[in-house]
Amino acid sequence: MAQFYNIVNRKIIQDGKQEKILHHRVGNIKVTNNGEWFLQMFHLPETEFQILSSYTSELPVTQIEDNEY
Repeated sequence: MAQFYNIVNRKIIQDGKQEKILHHRVGNIKVTNNGEWFLQMFHLPETEFQILSSYTSELPVTQIEDNEY
């Protein structure tokens, strides 16, 4: 089964007393069963980018903790 990762941006809003953090989904990354990586950014509709590993190393997979989202 393919894996999907959300791409988000974070905006911090302060109203004097409180701080509020908003996260907006701006795209996603799809990793296929064959190990291919694809990037889709929502501000570029109908455009899909393929992510290729460098010649010297493989692409790292970063695990984001639940509290980072």
